[in-house]
Amino acid sequence: MPRFKKLKKNLTNWFTHPWYPIAFSAYPALALLAANAGQVQLSAGNRALAISILLSALIYFLSWLIMRQTHRAAFLSLLLLILFFTYGHGHNLLLEKYPDDNIDAWLTGIWGFLFLLALVLATRSRFNYDAVASSLNVIALALIVVSGWQISSQSTPGHTYSLGAENAPVQEDLVRVENPADVYFFLLDCRL
Repeated sequence: MPRFKKLKKNLTNWFTHPWYPIAFSAYPALALLAANAGQVQLSAGNRALAISILLSALIYFLSWLIMRQTHRAAFLSLLLLILFFTYGHGHNLLLEKYPDDNIDAWLTGIWGFLFLLALVLATRSRFNYDAVASSLNVIALALIVVSGWQISSQSTPGHTYSLGAENAPVQEDLVRVENPADVYFFLLDCRL
């Protein structure tokens, strides 16, 4: 029984530290890799995953330098990362709905407002960010586990989707010819 209590104490201690911004930043790269697990090799997501984690660590560190409060800095980092990773999805959604309108200015204004709202919420609010750390850590861990499970289940040998990943081109296989041929494309646009 004492081993169980010690394990429970260690897990509780581990989940009270705010590491969720780093874990949340890994999710977009892992989700993209999970969605394309049958068409690309797993090593194709390494660079995106590393850059995403480094970006979140940098944002987290800069937020901590400014605020000097770990939990507030983690929450602000999470909000900024959510804004960063959802901008393209919002742009595509609005572009589908309003293809003829110039949505870039509107979307930039909306995201700027949300950025200021995130700053105010993280810095001025009297909310206790220590209390949400464990919940956000569990959510972030669940997202990573689900993406990892999808990647591993779809890329196992013999799976329907694994054939594409086995035959996917790798960057090392692409060879540049020394004297490439000059190719010109003439597109004639005749409007009456």
